[in-house]
Amino acid sequence: MVSRHTTAPRNGAGNIPVSRQRGYGPVRPPFATQRGAPGAFVLDRGSPGQPTCGAMRDVLAILRRPAPCLVAMALASSACDLVSRAQGTPSVSAAASPPVACPHRSDAAVVEGETCTRTDDCPVTAHCIDGHCTLAARSYRGEVHAERGTRALATGRSTDAVTEFRAAETAYRERGVALPSAVACGLARALVGQNDRSEATGDAREVMAHALVNCIAQAPPGSAQADEALSLLASLGDRGLDVNALDRPDAALMTGHDPRPTPATTRVRVMFSGSGDGSRQVFREFAQGDPLRIEALRCFLQGWNAGRSAEDQGTLRVAYVRGTDDYDELTAPRVTVVATDVPPLPAGSDGGVSGHWLHCVATAVQAGAGALRWPARQERWSETLMISVDTGR
Repeated sequence: MVSRHTTAPRNGAGNIPVSRQRGYGPVRPPFATQRGAPGAFVLDRGSPGQPTCGAMRDVLAILRRPAPCLVAMALASSACDLVSRAQGTPSVSAAASPPVACPHRSDAAVVEGETCTRTDDCPVTAHCIDGHCTLAARSYRGEVHAERGTRALATGRSTDAVTEFRAAETAYRERGVALPSAVACGLARALVGQNDRSEATGDAREVMAHALVNCIAQAPPGSAQADEALSLLASLGDRGLDVNALDRPDAALMTGHDPRPTPATTRVRVMFSGSGDGSRQVFREFAQGDPLRIEALRCFLQGWNAGRSAEDQGTLRVAYVRGTDDYDELTAPRVTVVATDVPPLPAGSDGGVSGHWLHCVATAVQAGAGALRWPARQERWSETLMISVDTGR
């Protein structure tokens, strides 16, 4: 059998025939050898099952083709084979077959935080991102509300954080997307902060306990979110939590009496020793405001289990410095707050979490003073801030 194919020189290629240009020219049939004029091929005849020299040359010619062609051929072949295996039919072109999911990907629900090396390791509704299975469906509205809730929580605005995380829950539910654990755990932490700051209304303790349980159920086991929620839930054991009811669905959890003093009956008094105008006046207005009293109340109730006292008081030393640099320019104001009536915290400790409740108040005062607008003049002073708490018992 003889196949003839004539070609013309390619424009701009000079006198070199197309058949001799790399990547162009006639395609030689398998097991054929060129005979005579360019474009004429003759089928090789060899022993059955044994390739001839012409056949070997054909294989080498295919391997010498440009790499993109080989890659495209390999991808097309694997896609056709995958479709064929999934459908149980002979191989057909990918264009003629509907998309078929990989047969080894399950339809199970996504386990948040599950590790993976590629997307095929995850269920069909997820992608492998940074080594973890992540839902492919998203709610941008829910993500924005969750981010706003996280920022509100970081600045101590618990009520605003609860509102944002509730809005995120609604957005994910309306979108039909599974609720991420970051939203469930963020809501739980916001409710705890709201309860500690006496901003909660209604049956807040029960709602807070169920939110912590929901966070533990949705967060990956052993994750930081799950560990924090478990620690907060365990701390409710001294505040009326019925531990035996945790494994019973829809059971009331906070059925016991909370021995802590209530924010409604606890009074906080703050007295600043400084007088005058300038930076002292700015700090005095801050010290006599409601935000500082709320923080002092939160710190006292948070550390009440350590002493369980009906009343307590302590003193903070506040130092303020603002001068000029070598170029006679005003430096940034520097405020230092230290609890003088209690032993100092060890190096590396967090005064807002551990230690005496006065350390917690000192940390809150330091953070609040950093946001004040100080007068643009040189000043240096050191005053005392006395805080007293009475539970009414």
